[in-house]
Amino acid sequence: MTDTDVNNSSLNAPDDVAATKGPRYTFPIQSPVLRRFCASHDELCPECGGGLDTGWECNDCGYDARDEAYPPYERERDKRNEGIW
Repeated sequence: MTDTDVNNSSLNAPDDVAATKGPRYTFPIQSPVLRRFCASHDELCPECGGGLDTGWECNDCGYDARDEAYPPYERERDKRNEGIW
């Protein structure tokens, strides 16, 4: 085995290693804090794990995650500060 073979072997990680990267959730998520994080940062539905569209609605189950992703108190704050709402 050459040095090149040893260096390239680290690039060929098994599939189970790639599957362990990133957050693991159990749906539906019960914790309000984790629900908000999941919706706003990972853009995942806190009910089923499906992807959220630009209006924070789930593409799979139709759940509206707007209040988790962008809570009402932040919308009011942005409205007072001439934000996006």
